[in-house]
Amino acid sequence: MRFTQWAESGGYVPFNLAPDFRMGHVNVYFFADAGGGDGGGGGGGGDGGDGGDGGGGGGGDGGGEPGGGDGGAGGGSGGTDLKFSQADLNRISKKERDKYNSEKQVLIDQLKDVEKQKGLSDEARANLQTQIRDAEESLMTAQEKSKAELGRAAKVHGEALDVEKSRADLNWDMYVSEKKRVAISAAASKHGAYRAEQLTAVVEPMTEIVPVKDSNDNIIGHDVIVKVTEKAEDGTTKEKALTVDEYVDAMRANEDHANLFVSTKQGGSGYRPGTSGTPIGDLSNMSATDKIRAGLKAGTNR
Repeated sequence: MRFTQWAESGGYVPFNLAPDFRMGHVNVYFFADAGGGDGGGGGGGGDGGDGGDGGGGGGGDGGGEPGGGDGGAGGGSGGTDLKFSQADLNRISKKERDKYNSEKQVLIDQLKDVEKQKGLSDEARANLQTQIRDAEESLMTAQEKSKAELGRAAKVHGEALDVEKSRADLNWDMYVSEKKRVAISAAASKHGAYRAEQLTAVVEPMTEIVPVKDSNDNIIGHDVIVKVTEKAEDGTTKEKALTVDEYVDAMRANEDHANLFVSTKQGGSGYRPGTSGTPIGDLSNMSATDKIRAGLKAGTNR
């Protein structure tokens, strides 16, 4: 059975009624439910009553007052708070970071070993390279990552420039080749060459293309020229530029190139009158064009 009893601290607290059937009588013990900490055991039983006087004296009251023990103090003390310094936190963080970096580097090395294997498809190799790059970037600081991104952007930009430059060079080469072909073909037609292709094979290696500028020094086009060397009266030499038309005209008068042109002289195609016994003047004072016409190579003396 459970009852309540007024506690000294105020309010009712529950207690148990426990019968004891020993020695032919009933003792009743009251056990108060302690709250909080373990209560100490109550004090001993009360003093027995004084024996009654002989005769008619009544027996003394045998029941002493039960002693109430004070409850023990409840509640244990809390555990000690753990405290970490910033240095401790930094050390733990570095240890974890080093462990992560070490594991990531092992993965990178393994991926690179796979990449070196032969027989990989282009797609598989590209995927491996992407994984390697991403893994390497995960080990970088923010500054290192930015630098790597700039490097990749510069590489892509450089490759794009190389492609554009190659295209521009190809277009320029095609333009120059066509410009020379047109100039030589026009001269060949004008001066009666047998075949323009034959004349082109001889003349084109000696030609070059130069810009044509306006009065403001702006390039407005290009001309094809042939550079020859002339010797002046004082013995010095100078370089002179001839147009393709001028050079082909001089070639037509040169016996060395007679077979390239249709002859209008007596004797059939390719015929040129001989020059034996014909004075040709002072060679040192002749211009390059005159030398060609006289049967000499430009820039040389006989």
